[in-house]
Amino acid sequence: MKIKFAGYVSLILLLSACTQNVNLSPNPQPPVKEMIPCAVGLFIDKGQQAQTFTAKDESCALGATNEWRLETGAALSIGAEKTFRKMFQNVELLSDMGEFASKGLALLIAPKIKGFYVGRDRRSVLTLVCEILNPKGETVYNESMSAGSLAESGMNAASCLLPPIVSLLVVSSENLTLNVEDAFNTAFFKLADDILKKVDFTPYLKKLPN
Repeated sequence: MKIKFAGYVSLILLLSACTQNVNLSPNPQPPVKEMIPCAVGLFIDKGQQAQTFTAKDESCALGATNEWRLETGAALSIGAEKTFRKMFQNVELLSDMGEFASKGLALLIAPKIKGFYVGRDRRSVLTLVCEILNPKGETVYNESMSAGSLAESGMNAASCLLPPIVSLLVVSSENLTLNVEDAFNTAFFKLADDILKKVDFTPYLKKLPN
């Protein structure tokens, strides 16, 4: 029995030390009744796209630390594209801000992650900042929006104490994924709602490319 327990301990420590990559795929649902007939460019710089965040669970009684590398930059790109494609009839993904003028688009949308963390209660908090420019380079909108996830991620000391450790680590990873995606979904919802309330799109409605 002691040998069996020692085996569990060794397996736990070995697996708990691993860093797991967590792919995120948020699916925001902006409060849009009807798509806006406007052509916009969506730009997210490469530094933002490459962002990652490492979440740690140091609650293990055995002293091991679990780590999850969250692909937050990819989540920003996915969440932004899904949000604005549901808001506007035409969305062009731009790899360079210089493309904005050459494509004859009405507005340039540039969202960024201003802040992100996973707290001790395992809830994640995300702050987005979004700037919208018109063809003259004038700022039409520039606001930040914060949102926290609604539920805990499910990481706890039990995941480090009971076999089978592999299954429990997978569950923790899945819960963390849902937790972070919830923060992205909520932040993009609030951002879209704020944009719709504050931006007058009237001057840009007919600027759709042929």
